[in-house]
Amino acid sequence: MGRVARSYGTTRVAWAPSSADKGYAKAQSELGIAYETGRGVERDEALAVIWFARSLGDGDDAPKNAAMFLGARTPAAKQQAALQLLIKLGYAAGVPAAMAVEVFRRSEGLSDADGVDDALLVALARKQWAASHPS
Repeated sequence: MGRVARSYGTTRVAWAPSSADKGYAKAQSELGIAYETGRGVERDEALAVIWFARSLGDGDDAPKNAAMFLGARTPAAKQQAALQLLIKLGYAAGVPAAMAVEVFRRSEGLSDADGVDDALLVALARKQWAASHPS
């Protein structure tokens, strides 16, 4: 992961990558913004989607936050993010992406939907983060 620095006045703070990796939602959304805009890292819409999805909480504001952070992302970026996460989780090994999505949805108890939606992205991002950060 590239180093991300954000300017606050004359002080540059490079806390986002390590804090995001520890699960801090603010840092995860900041990292999403960095990847979306290309500030401090190479621009990568799929990684932006992944970090935005990870940043969403479980509380009552989650649907509103999902709409805000993920709603404006391109379908192509969402599909690429979902595919990256499905591959990391082992769902896309040798099967078409659509089948991997269906298998993941069923295994996680997600409702049926066509293609990649915000609920799928959030579930994928959370599962991948949990798999890479065993307690």
